[in-house]
Amino acid sequence: MFVRLSLVRRYALLCVAIGGIVAYTVSRRHGYHRYHRYHRYPRYHRYHRYPRYHRYHRYQIPHIPQIPQVPDTTDYRYQIPQIPRVPDTTGTTCTRYHRYHRYHMYQIPQVPHVPDTTGTTCTRHHRYHMYQTPQIPHVPDTTDTTCTRHHRYHMYQTPQIPHVPDTTGTPDTTGTTCTRHHRYHRYHMYQIPHVPQVPHATGTTDTPDTTGTTRYHRWSFVEKTVIHIGEGLMANSSQFTLEGKPFRILGGSVHYFRVPKAHWEDRLLKMKACGLNTLTTYVPWNLHEPERGLFDFQDHLDLEGYLSLAAELGLRVILRPGPYICAEWDLGGLPSWLLRDKNMKLRTTYPGFTEAVDSFFHQLIKRVVPYQHSKGGPIIAVQVENEYGSYAKDTEYMSFIKEALLSRGITELLLTSDNQDGLKLGGVNGALETINFQKLNPAGMNYLEEIQKPKMVMEYWSGWFDLWGGLHHLFPAEDMVAVVTEILKQEMSINLYMFHGGTNFGFMNGAAAVGLPAPKPMVTSYDYDAPLSEAGDYTTKYRLLRNLFSPYHTQPLPEVPPLQRRSAHQPLVILQHLSLWDSLPFTGKPFRSSTPVNMENLPVNHNNGQSYGYTLYETTITSGGTLNSMHNIRDRALVFLNRHFVGVLDYTTLELPLLEEKGARTLSLLVENCGRVNYGKMLDDQRKGLVGDITLNKKPLRDFIIYSLDMKADFVNRFASFIYFSIFLHVCRSPCASRLHPSSGHWKSMRHQPAFPAFLQAKLYMDRPTDTFVKLPGWSKGVVFINGKNLGRYCSIGPQQTLYLPRPWLRRGTNQVMVFEEQEADGKIQFASGPDYGMTVDVQ
Repeated sequence: MFVRLSLVRRYALLCVAIGGIVAYTVSRRHGYHRYHRYHRYPRYHRYHRYPRYHRYHRYQIPHIPQIPQVPDTTDYRYQIPQIPRVPDTTGTTCTRYHRYHRYHMYQIPQVPHVPDTTGTTCTRHHRYHMYQTPQIPHVPDTTDTTCTRHHRYHMYQTPQIPHVPDTTGTPDTTGTTCTRHHRYHRYHMYQIPHVPQVPHATGTTDTPDTTGTTRYHRWSFVEKTVIHIGEGLMANSSQFTLEGKPFRILGGSVHYFRVPKAHWEDRLLKMKACGLNTLTTYVPWNLHEPERGLFDFQDHLDLEGYLSLAAELGLRVILRPGPYICAEWDLGGLPSWLLRDKNMKLRTTYPGFTEAVDSFFHQLIKRVVPYQHSKGGPIIAVQVENEYGSYAKDTEYMSFIKEALLSRGITELLLTSDNQDGLKLGGVNGALETINFQKLNPAGMNYLEEIQKPKMVMEYWSGWFDLWGGLHHLFPAEDMVAVVTEILKQEMSINLYMFHGGTNFGFMNGAAAVGLPAPKPMVTSYDYDAPLSEAGDYTTKYRLLRNLFSPYHTQPLPEVPPLQRRSAHQPLVILQHLSLWDSLPFTGKPFRSSTPVNMENLPVNHNNGQSYGYTLYETTITSGGTLNSMHNIRDRALVFLNRHFVGVLDYTTLELPLLEEKGARTLSLLVENCGRVNYGKMLDDQRKGLVGDITLNKKPLRDFIIYSLDMKADFVNRFASFIYFSIFLHVCRSPCASRLHPSSGHWKSMRHQPAFPAFLQAKLYMDRPTDTFVKLPGWSKGVVFINGKNLGRYCSIGPQQTLYLPRPWLRRGTNQVMVFEEQEADGKIQFASGPDYGMTVDVQ
């Protein structure tokens, strides 16, 4: 084969081969080389040189000699006696370094493995625990004073130490205990006794504390505090009480799943500095259980880490676990695989739904129970469902959800949340009712006063959401502050929805059930005109609220943290493009069906169906005529004949004329799920794709080939290798080379006109990543991917004109930018340092 190539092509092929070897070598260097930061040999690790200074080292643990060794016996924070390592001479110890554990920053003595014969030990090793250590019997705690839950990074089981309440107020001076609540520390690998914290009376600087009773945040904006165990939030009088003292909830909503994890601390510090004392958050079921029985609580879904961070910053938490959350989120947070059951009745006691809720709550609630106030955690209240009064299809449903929470260990105050119209139908015995509104609602507040005290506005809407094709909503700051002032005068508690909105990354936006039968999808931004903007900027609302809340605190508010750096990069030129048709080999095996199959019932994702994105339906026709959707397209379809665009079918355009031609032709319908309705009584009818027959000349079409185009990260990342392989094909261009890949095409340079729909890619080089905004003037409609992550949808109809690109999604050096465009592209990707949300309108 090689000899048939010309000399030039041989040389080119040789260069490609050498390049591949170099790329492989580089990948090895960055993946497993001994100098890599996650190293095989810990002595080269940047954190192993001076482990006591590592940013995650909250508690100093026994120091064991290392190579190179820097002697140090100074007590920097919390000193524990130094224990020398005893050389192993028995040959029974594990002599390898714990080199694979990314959180293992301190070498510990090697201990021989002792088989457990008692049957009382924890025999399951942590997923990162490569080396077994002696098993220590777990003694069940009967005093209810012991923390019996092992932290998820706790690799070595230690004896349970009962929590002894401090009644003396005397600080610990032994230097042997840790004064912070170990269960909040996400990197705490060794359980140690709990010692009450004595509040520091002066300053907020990062001055070393010699008593071992206080620790300050490294930025010095907010003192990290420990919440003492005491009487929880009570609602027995005109005001809430917490630990026996009057407590007014000054809350704000920040959804962890709408903010990159690296930005959580920034957003919560700014919340604290605004004068708020309570964080509220929903829990999105559809992200935590994307497939039935498959649960995800990692990365930006690390709910436990989020609760831990709130506790460290001294914020109380009101948890809103759903299972339905609304939140302008796809299907109100319910997983789409529920809709595979054709008889499904969401938010009722229908067995198929309650069984799924039980399974989800079994995984969720056990993770949050240890973070309740009764166990020393930040959670002071838990909401039962959400705005059920507006749905109210089953009188037994709210009782079921309440019992599902209580039976799994929830002991804090229970709440419900409804607007005025739903108050009388959304409550449940044993839960405090709260109200949602934007403008003063005397009727609703009077109703609450008649049935209970205290009163609380669970959702005071600080702004409003936007819809594609509409305008950007603004709620004047002065109007908002006037309402908040009146709420506070009436001694009510309040939660700002939203304090910081964040972003509907990916395909997670919901849709509004307005203008039916055509729902209106939400835009990607969830800025919400909130006090803290989508990118974390301060607004006029923020400054006015800070001044308003300040008198309600006995101490001055923390210093306002600095803003995140942002920049506008130079425009990127599109390098290559790949048509949708050429990308089909990367979608997985297509599915054949005689009749249309909706997205949720496709046999993909381990038979959980397709949740989001696009679905391609292809069939063969032999005549022209009138193509009719029969109202069965959800939500929008691009129509092609022999892969040439002919028109769009949606809720308003139901018919398309197809020209007569001789012979068989391929009819293709690329159907987009634009977002499921998240509010109202249409939830059961949110299946997407083709949900029934479409007809040609009044005859139903049959025999479809169906492609699932959910555009998950693995699908997008497969393009990376194909890009380089296409270069190989382009260089060689020989019959033998063209047979090396099943695709009918390859990535083409922009010298060739793209055939839409298409994927287009460019490279963004960054020496120092910062937050930025992506602009796509001259483009039509599609999705942007950054390093395989779905940034969200864009659309020329607006109002949103920019997409927020957070710094944590970028890396130093080269970043891959890929765009899926449906119909037309400008050829350049632009950036801006600030957002453009389009034309505005005041909230009415």
